[in-house]
Amino acid sequence: MFSTRTSSSKHSKKMLNGSSGPSAQSHPLPEISTSVGSSTASTSSDDWLKAAFNEPHFVAVLWGDAHCTGDASWTESEELKEAAENPPTTVLTTGVLVHSSATHLAVISTIIEDGSHGGQVHVIPRGMINSVKDLT
Repeated sequence: MFSTRTSSSKHSKKMLNGSSGPSAQSHPLPEISTSVGSSTASTSSDDWLKAAFNEPHFVAVLWGDAHCTGDASWTESEELKEAAENPPTTVLTTGVLVHSSATHLAVISTIIEDGSHGGQVHVIPRGMINSVKDLT
């Protein structure tokens, strides 16, 4: 269903893969763009969320979530070792792609029709992304 990372060079390429059907194309992640208007640069700061509502670019992002263990008190060595060896949790985030840059993607889950408000923007660093599936 989702592609995985490939490491063919110093800078690994991550692929956008759909399963079957018209959106089953493979593209390097840097080519993903938002469909907020034709680009975020051409959409005024007041209208970008309304444009995302009117022309949503739906995506599903698989990514590895960072974690930490411990608090302000001392933590026992064994607990720290276990945390250090525990891999990141794989997370699936779906929604409307509202920003794409060389450093990160931003996916929003909720947008009010007039573009005045929205909710839950997930800003995901590219280095944490395993794959992206275009759902549009």
